[in-house]
Amino acid sequence: MAFTEFEPALLGYVTGLVVGEPDLWVCEHSHRTWANQGSNAADIKRAAAQV
Repeated sequence: MAFTEFEPALLGYVTGLVVGEPDLWVCEHSHRTWANQGSNAADIKRAAAQV
């Protein structure tokens, strides 16, 4: 998963889609605070599960 308008672009990846329990792994530490704010992580996991 990556951003198109931010640097560094990489955010991370989602695992657990096959078993229906998505888990967001943030690889770029500069985005960790954003990922933990509000419902950002839950929104990303929900979107990944729909793909």
